[in-house]
Amino acid sequence: MHFVVIFGGEFYSGNCMFYGVGFFKRKVSGMQVMWSLWWSFFWNFIGVWLCAWLLCYMTGVMATEPQLSYVIRGAQGKASTSFVTTFSKAIPANILICTSIQMGISARDMTGKLFALHFPLTMHLVCGFEHSITNIDWGSARRRHQHLGLGR
Repeated sequence: MHFVVIFGGEFYSGNCMFYGVGFFKRKVSGMQVMWSLWWSFFWNFIGVWLCAWLLCYMTGVMATEPQLSYVIRGAQGKASTSFVTTFSKAIPANILICTSIQMGISARDMTGKLFALHFPLTMHLVCGFEHSITNIDWGSARRRHQHLGLGR
């Protein structure tokens, strides 16, 4: 997320926030919102998948114990949670991520951007909140390891 915000990429949650405000202020149409969100989600999906593939799978970092068990348990835990629980965990996750993005964009220097992005994002991860883009990594990591016969 740090690289996306610092280098001016499109982050799905940020687009939801900015386009949502623009839509309610009647600055953008519903079609523009849907088009932007679709492309943003698509490229975020590709980026997360490629990063997970390159940094975890190709390096073998998550292929041995105890990391492998952590990935499998994490993916199974996320997949077995009820819709209501997942939805309830997604609300604070998106609040924290949108806060992080807004503060990161608002910061004037690089140190401020890094601190502004880091703390809300860390809180989101430590608390175990649910986020569609974050969860892509869990599911894809588990599928990659199962494909090789490493998972259960």
